[in-house]
Amino acid sequence: MGMEASTFKRNGEETPMVVTSDITSLEELENLGLKSSKTGKRVRLKDIAHIQMTSEFPVINHQDGERSMLISSDVAPGSQRRK
Repeated sequence: MGMEASTFKRNGEETPMVVTSDITSLEELENLGLKSSKTGKRVRLKDIAHIQMTSEFPVINHQDGERSMLISSDVAPGSQRRK
């Protein structure tokens, strides 16, 4: 099971976006393969994003009894959203 990160809405229908992972290191996260739904091309996360670890208060979050984590991002100035 994973954690609902967002909801995808199209044509009046909502689909929950659930994130699950067995990644255990920063290197594994950097090398996470992503596939474009439009082109089918695969890229590594580190090829399209700057990834950094930050310190937080020592808290272990849980969702439905499973450990969970929050992933956030910012869009770089000048970047454009593809439609």
